[in-house]
Amino acid sequence: MCSWCTRSVASKFSEKHSPIIRRVRAEDIDAIFNIELLSFKEPYPKELLRTLLIMCNETFLVAELSGKIVGYVISLIRRGYLCHVISIAVHPKYRRRGIATQLMIATEELARKLGSKLMRLEVRVSNHAARKLYEKLGFSESYVIGRYYRNGEPAVVMYKLLV
Repeated sequence: MCSWCTRSVASKFSEKHSPIIRRVRAEDIDAIFNIELLSFKEPYPKELLRTLLIMCNETFLVAELSGKIVGYVISLIRRGYLCHVISIAVHPKYRRRGIATQLMIATEELARKLGSKLMRLEVRVSNHAARKLYEKLGFSESYVIGRYYRNGEPAVVMYKLLV
Protein backbone atom coordinates (compact mmCIF):
# COMPACT_ATOMS: atom_id res chain seq x y z
CA MET A 1 0.00 0.00 0.00
CA CYS A 2 1.27 3.50 -0.82
CA SER A 3 2.34 5.84 1.99
CA TRP A 4 -0.33 8.36 1.01
CA CYS A 5 -2.98 5.65 1.43
CA THR A 6 -2.10 4.85 5.02
CA ARG A 7 -1.85 8.41 6.23
CA SER A 8 -4.28 9.21 9.03
CA VAL A 9 -6.81 11.93 8.30
CA ALA A 10 -9.05 13.48 10.94
CA SER A 11 -12.58 12.21 10.50
CA LYS A 12 -15.64 11.09 12.42
CA PHE A 13 -14.37 7.50 12.34
CA SER A 14 -12.39 5.83 15.07
CA GLU A 15 -9.06 4.47 13.82
CA LYS A 16 -10.55 0.98 13.88
CA HIS A 17 -13.45 2.05 11.65
CA SER A 18 -11.59 4.47 9.39
CA PRO A 19 -11.94 3.67 5.69
CA ILE A 20 -8.99 2.37 3.71
CA ILE A 21 -8.19 4.56 0.71
CA ARG A 22 -6.72 2.49 -2.12
CA ARG A 23 -6.46 2.28 -5.90
CA VAL A 24 -9.47 0.95 -7.75
CA ARG A 25 -9.66 -2.65 -8.96
CA ALA A 26 -11.82 -4.05 -11.75
CA GLU A 27 -14.05 -5.87 -9.27
CA ASP A 28 -14.95 -2.51 -7.66
CA ILE A 29 -16.83 -1.19 -10.70
CA ASP A 30 -20.26 -2.62 -9.79
CA ALA A 31 -20.14 -1.00 -6.34
CA ILE A 32 -18.93 2.29 -7.83
CA PHE A 33 -21.72 2.20 -10.41
CA ASN A 34 -24.25 1.68 -7.61
CA ILE A 35 -22.88 4.77 -5.82
CA GLU A 36 -23.17 6.67 -9.13
CA LEU A 37 -26.85 5.71 -9.45
CA LEU A 38 -27.55 6.79 -5.86
CA SER A 39 -25.57 10.03 -6.12
CA PHE A 40 -26.10 11.73 -9.47
CA LYS A 41 -28.96 12.93 -11.64
CA GLU A 42 -26.81 12.01 -14.65
CA PRO A 43 -24.73 8.98 -13.55
CA TYR A 44 -21.80 7.80 -15.61
CA PRO A 45 -22.56 4.58 -17.51
CA LYS A 46 -20.78 1.46 -16.27
CA GLU A 47 -18.79 1.25 -19.52
CA LEU A 48 -17.41 4.76 -18.97
CA LEU A 49 -16.36 3.75 -15.44
CA ARG A 50 -14.55 0.75 -16.92
CA THR A 51 -12.79 3.05 -19.41
CA LEU A 52 -11.79 5.42 -16.59
CA LEU A 53 -10.47 2.42 -14.66
CA ILE A 54 -7.97 1.94 -17.50
CA MET A 55 -7.27 5.61 -18.28
CA CYS A 56 -6.96 6.77 -14.66
CA ASN A 57 -5.88 3.58 -12.92
CA GLU A 58 -3.18 5.26 -10.84
CA THR A 59 -5.44 8.13 -9.77
CA PHE A 60 -8.82 6.38 -9.41
CA LEU A 61 -9.23 5.77 -5.67
CA VAL A 62 -11.86 4.07 -3.55
CA ALA A 63 -12.75 4.28 0.13
CA GLU A 64 -13.35 0.83 1.59
CA LEU A 65 -14.96 0.27 4.98
CA SER A 66 -15.27 -3.24 6.40
CA GLY A 67 -14.71 -4.68 2.92
CA LYS A 68 -17.38 -2.51 1.28
CA ILE A 69 -16.76 0.29 -1.23
CA VAL A 70 -18.37 3.39 0.30
CA GLY A 71 -16.91 6.11 -1.93
CA TYR A 72 -14.58 6.91 -4.78
CA VAL A 73 -12.74 9.71 -6.53
CA ILE A 74 -11.55 9.74 -10.13
CA SER A 75 -8.86 12.15 -11.26
CA LEU A 76 -6.64 12.46 -14.29
CA ILE A 77 -3.20 14.06 -14.55
CA ARG A 78 -3.15 16.33 -17.59
CA ARG A 79 -0.09 17.88 -19.21
CA GLY A 80 2.00 16.58 -16.30
CA TYR A 81 1.04 19.42 -13.95
CA LEU A 82 -2.78 19.54 -13.69
CA CYS A 83 -4.77 17.07 -11.61
CA HIS A 84 -8.35 17.20 -12.90
CA VAL A 85 -10.87 15.71 -10.47
CA ILE A 86 -13.43 14.09 -12.75
CA SER A 87 -15.84 12.67 -10.19
CA ILE A 88 -16.21 12.04 -6.48
CA ALA A 89 -19.10 10.42 -4.62
CA VAL A 90 -19.88 8.74 -1.31
CA HIS A 91 -22.67 6.24 -0.76
CA PRO A 92 -25.63 8.09 0.85
CA LYS A 93 -25.48 5.90 4.00
CA TYR A 94 -21.88 7.00 4.62
CA ARG A 95 -22.07 10.74 3.91
CA ARG A 96 -21.13 13.47 6.40
CA ARG A 97 -18.47 11.24 8.00
CA GLY A 98 -15.39 12.73 6.40
CA ILE A 99 -14.97 10.15 3.63
CA ALA A 100 -15.07 12.69 0.79
CA THR A 101 -12.51 14.78 2.66
CA GLN A 102 -10.24 11.75 3.04
CA LEU A 103 -10.60 10.91 -0.66
CA MET A 104 -9.76 14.48 -1.69
CA ILE A 105 -6.75 14.65 0.63
CA ALA A 106 -5.48 11.32 -0.71
CA THR A 107 -5.96 12.61 -4.27
CA GLU A 108 -4.06 15.79 -3.48
CA GLU A 109 -1.18 13.86 -1.91
CA LEU A 110 -1.03 11.52 -4.89
CA ALA A 111 -1.19 14.44 -7.34
CA ARG A 112 1.75 16.11 -5.59
CA LYS A 113 3.69 12.84 -5.66
CA LEU A 114 3.05 12.60 -9.42
CA GLY A 115 4.27 16.16 -10.00
CA SER A 116 1.00 18.08 -10.26
CA LYS A 117 1.11 21.76 -9.39
CA LEU A 118 -2.61 22.49 -9.69
CA MET A 119 -5.93 20.76 -9.04
CA ARG A 120 -9.14 21.56 -10.92
CA LEU A 121 -12.74 20.41 -10.65
CA GLU A 122 -16.21 21.37 -11.79
CA VAL A 123 -19.21 21.33 -9.49
CA ARG A 124 -22.88 22.12 -9.98
CA VAL A 125 -23.77 25.68 -8.99
CA SER A 126 -26.59 24.20 -6.87
CA ASN A 127 -24.33 21.75 -4.99
CA HIS A 128 -23.64 24.00 -2.00
CA ALA A 129 -22.44 21.17 0.26
CA ALA A 130 -19.73 20.12 -2.21
CA ARG A 131 -18.69 23.73 -2.87
CA LYS A 132 -18.34 24.29 0.87
CA LEU A 133 -16.22 21.12 1.21
CA TYR A 134 -13.91 22.15 -1.63
CA GLU A 135 -13.50 25.64 -0.18
CA LYS A 136 -12.65 24.09 3.21
CA LEU A 137 -9.98 22.04 1.41
CA GLY A 138 -8.43 25.18 -0.10
CA PHE A 139 -10.09 25.35 -3.51
CA SER A 140 -11.11 28.72 -4.92
CA GLU A 141 -14.00 29.39 -7.26
CA SER A 142 -12.62 30.68 -10.52
CA TYR A 143 -15.43 31.03 -13.06
CA VAL A 144 -18.79 29.60 -14.16
CA ILE A 145 -19.42 27.55 -17.30
CA GLY A 146 -23.03 28.05 -18.42
CA ARG A 147 -25.16 25.05 -19.37
CA TYR A 148 -22.37 22.62 -18.44
CA TYR A 149 -24.65 19.75 -17.40
CA ARG A 150 -27.21 18.00 -19.63
CA ASN A 151 -30.10 19.61 -17.78
CA GLY A 152 -28.67 23.07 -18.55
CA GLU A 153 -27.30 23.78 -15.08
CA PRO A 154 -24.04 25.74 -14.96
CA ALA A 155 -20.85 24.50 -13.27
CA VAL A 156 -18.47 26.39 -11.05
CA VAL A 157 -14.81 25.72 -11.92
CA MET A 158 -12.61 25.52 -8.84
CA TYR A 159 -8.81 25.41 -8.55
CA LYS A 160 -6.22 24.72 -5.89
CA LEU A 161 -2.50 25.42 -6.18
CA LEU A 162 -0.36 22.54 -4.92
CA VAL A 163 2.93 24.46 -4.62
